Amino acid sequence: MESESALAAERLPRRAQHGQQQGAQRVRAGGLPGEQRSGGIGEVHRDGMNFWESLKTKGEGIDPVPATSLSLHYPNTTNTCKRSDKKLWSCASTDGNIWSIPAHATGSVLKHELGHQLQFKFWNGQVPDNSSGLSHTLTGCYNAGLALSEGFANFMLMWSNLDRNAASASSPMNIERPDFGGACTTKNFNELWVAGTFWDFYDSFTPSTRAPCRRCTWAEDIFTQNKQ
Repeated sequence: MESESALAAERLPRRAQHGQQQGAQRVRAGGLPGEQRSGGIGEVHRDGMNFWESLKTKGEGIDPVPATSLSLHYPNTTNTCKRSDKKLWSCASTDGNIWSIPAHATGSVLKHELGHQLQFKFWNGQVPDNSSGLSHTLTGCYNAGLALSEGFANFMLMWSNLDRNAASASSPMNIERPDFGGACTTKNFNELWVAGTFWDFYDSFTPSTRAPCRRCTWAEDIFTQNKQ
């Protein structure tokens, strides 16, 4: 499976890329809108390791470590990620490889990618149906498979950045009120609404303070049914 990140203002078409040693790849589109790049790859690596370690504490003992070590290739000097213009880009694969060009070296992007790697581990390397081969935006309307995959990775980024009693899950992306940004109204086809569904099950607010099943994408049901 490959897909671009949903963490950039601009999107590129998602194109399947397969290789004997690389697995299927997910094309990286860049960092969050307005996000400043870190001082270096050391800071990005630290953000990723802190996220990984937090799964064992904040995540109450979740073991994110796959059977094979993940590899971060930086700076990417060889992989064009199947771009038609052959330009070096950033992408990741289901077999644990992540390639990054300097322009995309941010902690948020790496956390999002590690969210995908966590899903791959607990889905035994499988991906949702119809989650590759498409371009997408944060607010766009696509399909349930793509929205589930990207929405979960977006949720894990927000999970890492915020406490469960945060007043609003609106930064660095607004999963609290995707409608404020004009997100697709077919909620289970949009990654922000799906991320918001996961957040509603995680946060500490009760139905008395937030409308029950306000998002109702059924993403959590699909996700747990497919867990290996």
